[in-house]
Amino acid sequence: MRLFVGLTDGGWVERVRALGPGDAYLWRPHQRGFRALAPGEPFLFKLHAPRDAIVGAGRFVEARRLPLSLAWLAFGPSNGVADPQAFRRRVERAHPGEAGADPVLSGVVLDHPAYLAEADWVPVPADWRPSVAHGKVYDGPAGRALWATVQERLGPAAATWDAGDAPLGPGRLRLQVAEAYGRRCAITGEHALATLDVGHLVPPSQGGPERVDNALLLRADLARLLQHGLLTVEPDGFVVRVSAAVRATYGALDGRALKVVPERFDLLPGREYLEAHRANAYRA
Repeated sequence: MRLFVGLTDGGWVERVRALGPGDAYLWRPHQRGFRALAPGEPFLFKLHAPRDAIVGAGRFVEARRLPLSLAWLAFGPSNGVADPQAFRRRVERAHPGEAGADPVLSGVVLDHPAYLAEADWVPVPADWRPSVAHGKVYDGPAGRALWATVQERLGPAAATWDAGDAPLGPGRLRLQVAEAYGRRCAITGEHALATLDVGHLVPPSQGGPERVDNALLLRADLARLLQHGLLTVEPDGFVVRVSAAVRATYGALDGRALKVVPERFDLLPGREYLEAHRANAYRA
């Protein structure tokens, strides 16, 4: 049994906890790599001193270095910050004068982080030292004992981690969509990440799956048009159609084929989702 106890900002814990179930990005404002865990192993959240306690855990998915703009596009408030401006201020406070136009962060993607009630916080192991800068690996009997305690107090939230691969969370989906489209708008080719958003063809709220082939990376205004049924994409040739209601402004896009599509066949917009959007959402 192997796990990692990582120093975690209390503000990050509180903000991500308030968002409810999902996935999250626990970042640091530098490019230090993380190789301590394999996918599926537990990452435990330890607060900074003087609150020397383990307060929750997430299932480690992967380590990713992401520019701040892409981290926000994918995970939004699940970065533990309220908005992009607050995100940038946090990074600049950590490294004054070194943030750059779009600073690259080092972090870990976590599946469905779960949190302990304060009465159930777990004291750090006796061998934890104040000199630990980022975190510490525990394995063998010590790791098993620590995880047994945390797992018991987390209850069902931790038990589900043993069921194999977790469903793709919204942050991981958005990250995969951004990468599949080369970080460019599918319709216009725009590549400024701050202007882009992910639009679902069949929204999860209507039973649509969290899959790359059920989503498009679009300029934010076009993603809103897709969401409101004022723009759609035909399955044959991936031709864009624009509703008469907004044709005065967006008519130049009508009849164009998508400019950017994923290279992998299985990531292309799915016919069933395109047809569903055209039949159920699009207002010609």
